[in-house]
Formats: sequence, C-alpha cells, structure tokens
Amino acid sequence: MIPLFIGSMSSYSGKNMIGLGLSLKLKDDGYKVGYFKPIGILPTREENLITDEDVKFFRQALDLTDPIESMCPIVLTESVVNKVFSNTFTGAIDKIRKAFETVSKDKDIMLIGGMGDLDLGTALSASGAQIIEALDAKAIMVTKYLDMVFCTDRSLSTQTHLGDRLVGIVVNRATRRQGEILEDKIIPFLTSKGVNILGVIREDPLLGAVPVSELVECLHAKVLCAESHLDALVERFSIGAMNVESALRFFQRQPNKGVIVGGDRPDIQLAALETSTRCLILTGDLHPNEIILGKAEEKEIPILLVKSDTATTVDECEDLLGHLSLRSMEKVRRVSEVFESNIDHDLIYRKLGLSR
Repeated sequence: MIPLFIGSMSSYSGKNMIGLGLSLKLKDDGYKVGYFKPIGILPTREENLITDEDVKFFRQALDLTDPIESMCPIVLTESVVNKVFSNTFTGAIDKIRKAFETVSKDKDIMLIGGMGDLDLGTALSASGAQIIEALDAKAIMVTKYLDMVFCTDRSLSTQTHLGDRLVGIVVNRATRRQGEILEDKIIPFLTSKGVNILGVIREDPLLGAVPVSELVECLHAKVLCAESHLDALVERFSIGAMNVESALRFFQRQPNKGVIVGGDRPDIQLAALETSTRCLILTGDLHPNEIILGKAEEKEIPILLVKSDTATTVDECEDLLGHLSLRSMEKVRRVSEVFESNIDHDLIYRKLGLSR
C-alpha cells in the first residue's frame, strides 16, 4: 500500500481537484484507492457523525465504504479547538496512525488530504510534514501561479522540506501568459534543481463554476422562480451597483454569470435578465415586482432572495468559486478530462513504483 499526501503551497490551489483526478485515473487503471483526511477543517454531519466536507465528497466520489469516523479521526470542531488552546488535546499523531491503519486495509493507494500548507496542524503537533513522516508517505503539492518568485522559491523550499518524499508539483489555474513563463523559464530552472513539475493546468471556467443549487444552500436563499433550473453553473459573479446603461454593457461581456443586486433595483435586474445570466441574487430580503418575476420565469433564470446585504453576499459567493461539488457531474467529468490531458501520469506512476 502506498500512502500519497496531497497538499497545497497556496490557498485555493485546487488540491481536491488534483486528488480527485488522480484517484479516478488510478481507479480506471485497476488500483484500489482509498481516501483519508487526518485533520478536518470543514465540519459537516454524515450518518449522524461529525466529519469533514472533503471526506464526505471523496467517500461518495470513490464509492468507499470505510468507517467515516476513521476516514477523518480529528475534526476541528469548537470543542476540539478549545482543547487545543487549553493544552488538553494530545495524542494527535497516534490517533491519526490508528485510523489510517483501519482505512488503508486492502488498498493499493491511500490518498491523504492535507489541510493545505505543510506547516498547518503544528498547534496539534500534527503538521502536514509530521503526518507525511508518520505515515511514511510520498507527496504531491499543488499551487496557484502567483508570481515567478513565489512559484520558484516555494517549490525549492518544498523540495528541501520533503526531499525524496516529494513526487512533484502541479501548478494550477495559470493564465496563458503565466503558462508561457512557466514553460520558458521556471520549469527548466526547477528541473535543473531536481524538482519535478507534474503538470500545468490553465484556468478553466467550468471547473470554477458553482451550481445554483449550491448557492441556494450556502446563502440560505429562497427560490422565487425557475426552480427546475437550479443545476445551471455560475462561472462568475457580477455586482449590479451602477447605472442601467453601464450595467447592460458590462453584463453583455460576462457570460454564464450570477448577478448580485439589491432587491430595490428593478432596472438592473431587468438588464441582467436580457443577457447570459444563470441566476439573480437579490439582497436585503426585498422581493422583485411581478414584471421581473415573469421575465425570469420566461427566461428560465432562477431568482434567489437573501436576507444579507450586497457586500456580505458577494464575499460568500466568491468563497464558493473553485469548490468541487458532486452535485455537478459535468464538473467531475471535466476534472478527469483536464487531468488526463495536462498531467504527466507516467512520471507519477514511475515515482510511486506503479505500472500502468
């Protein structure tokens, strides 16, 4: 059994996407793949137990039946955090080892989901680096391209920390220009230093999209019309805080968007409905008039009503972009396509000692 840690070198890097793509590839090639998240930071409930959202996601995606409490032995609930800060939470690594033994039985590959950066978890004496060492794992690290210095220095620093345990690094969500810089300068330099770049994935609007149904749940929104079209994917958000002429020109340049606008702006709402809009999010708990409702129903565009103000709603919506969801099988299929065409599978298999 091969333990493989998937971590990140930057926030919102897309490590779950890489983990899912690799898992599906390994399964297609006949390997038994398991998933383990030592420390969960996104508490949720499943089977009357507290677990982590990522565990819930991967358990369903990989069709796993392992005990969910063993798939994530430590979840950072309020009570656990209080114990950490009162110095009464101990034995994290022992709990992690014991749970890992349970879920890794009969598996060929165990994917280990990190919290993010290798230093996260230090307060529990169970950082990413410590977990990798304790479970004798290899590691793939994922990063967004922020700038040349960050990408280069963090890659070299990660290699210094992990040594031979580092399988390689995936650079995700790069623009066309960033991809050129990586290919021309950064990758040759890092390769000369012994750092493997496993692939560069360009920005993909579909992978970053959010199903309208997920917006309804996360925003605690009331659906006012077009309820049969909540599976539509929102690729970006626009804020309707301008005059109607400017709004219309702006909206026309923004396809597949969700428009966040005050419920008291029927002019902006109408302008949004005349363009490529996936949903209207009306803030301030202000209902639209019948003309707007009728137009939205005719255009099959859901209107979501929320109680929060516009600024708060914008922040909540932006946090959801890039989040993988099994509610959109279109996104899951796209992950497989992107992984297949952009990642050096032969190098990964060779570094892990696997045959194809």
